[in-house]
Amino acid sequence: MVVADKEPESYYNIKIALGLSKVQFGIVTGTAFTLTNGIAGLCFGHLADIYSRKMLWIAACFAWTGCTFAISYCSDFTGILLARIGFSILMGTCVPISVSLLSDLTLPSERGTAQAIFAAGVYMGVGLSAFAVIFDDALGWRNAIRLVCGICWLISIPMFFVPEPERNLKNREED
Repeated sequence: MVVADKEPESYYNIKIALGLSKVQFGIVTGTAFTLTNGIAGLCFGHLADIYSRKMLWIAACFAWTGCTFAISYCSDFTGILLARIGFSILMGTCVPISVSLLSDLTLPSERGTAQAIFAAGVYMGVGLSAFAVIFDDALGWRNAIRLVCGICWLISIPMFFVPEPERNLKNREED
């Protein structure tokens, strides 16, 4: 066991900094997100059919970033687990709202391409997240999380100015 005088700052040492076992780390980074997000997506899909998708997404975006910000203040497994569960519930808005909006913003002949670009963006984002190590090494994992959250809140502001598209009722008509 390595004992350090100072809390490790690398993201990869978050489990050491918080005293997480391999199982706890796996739960926080995998299971808690996957299960919760999948169930939440079903609920948010239903809500996206009823309420303003734009307002649901704005509220969820600011709130999931808040949950992420809370992670930077966590000091144990329970705290980070609760923050990750909140994050994953709110991230459950992404796919159903995106698919619904893309369906209303594109012509039927463009929807395959629009969905492919959306899906590619998801995976490219995951790939680009590897660059977070640069922030972690420069700022420490807690400050790196705070910086990224600040950037997310700033780039979320333009969402207030995007109009909610009309729902495409033609898709619901029977032939």
